[in-house]
Amino acid sequence: MLSRFENIDQFKFLICLDCEFTCWTNSFDLEWRDPEFPPEVIQIGLSVYDVPAFTLLDEFVSYVSPRVNPTLSEYCKNLLNLTQGTVDNAKGFSAMVNDIAIFLHFYPPSQALVCSFGPDWKKINADALRHSVDDPFARYEKLDLRVEATRILGHNGQSIVREWVYRKLGLPDCAKRHDALYDARDLVRIVDALHTYQASCQTDMLNRKQTH
Repeated sequence: MLSRFENIDQFKFLICLDCEFTCWTNSFDLEWRDPEFPPEVIQIGLSVYDVPAFTLLDEFVSYVSPRVNPTLSEYCKNLLNLTQGTVDNAKGFSAMVNDIAIFLHFYPPSQALVCSFGPDWKKINADALRHSVDDPFARYEKLDLRVEATRILGHNGQSIVREWVYRKLGLPDCAKRHDALYDARDLVRIVDALHTYQASCQTDMLNRKQTH
């Protein structure tokens, strides 16, 4: 189930999720439609925040060894700043999912909202089906921050990128893009800035009403 940005305060925990996955030079243009080259998760980062206090509580990061295409493309290694040895020595997807399930035990679906910039959870779900394991995020309500930022910031296009959001909100770039943990941490910075942006818009609207 997808949530709206305004519903964040209904939850005790915000689980910021980011994934990096196998890719090739033309993957983004083709939207991974080639079944022989699916986007397999090779790194996952989670950053958990206490919503009322807006403080960092916990983090999780893991590399994952891909199964369908175990050899990374040069494009992928350069984009993610990874070596082949990193994924060769990483856990398999099933073992990583087990670790996530243990990590999430303290943040149950009734109290936590999963947030990502784009539906990264769909990549995890696809890999869970491929490996015949349970999706650890299946029971959680989700927030697609890309969709919500598009709506709140009034962008007319079909899709936006993080860099556009940074510019629109006056934020500096992420310290280490395409690293799942850094990108997960960065989501809460966007959430905080969107809260401020919304409050400012509401104040401006109220002031305009009072002057008319």
